[in-house]
Amino acid sequence: MIDQETTGKVAYPVMFLGIVASWHDLGGRPGGGKALARLAVAAHPAGWAPVLSAVHFVRQYPGAALPGAVEFKTDGRYVVLGRRMDKGTFRFDGACGQSRRLNRDRFRELVRYARQH
Repeated sequence: MIDQETTGKVAYPVMFLGIVASWHDLGGRPGGGKALARLAVAAHPAGWAPVLSAVHFVRQYPGAALPGAVEFKTDGRYVVLGRRMDKGTFRFDGACGQSRRLNRDRFRELVRYARQH
């Protein structure tokens, strides 16, 4: 994907690599529901994302498990495939997509590779 400068998904044309600076619960029931993560973007190999990007996601309720769900954690490193929404925030491809948490070494590797291409 990085070599081709595209995500390969029409619905999610932007790919970026970032570290979660903070996240905020947007209300609803305690312990889960809608939330917003703010990521410090290190690279955007496909499309464009501002240096500090906001991504909407759903926090899992305690005791609930959704296989493959991505839940953003502070200081976590992520690759995100998303689409820009009206207010400049992003909606990401969720549990069924290719957004995921990365370990530190893999994150550095992908950022370095994205900056070279």
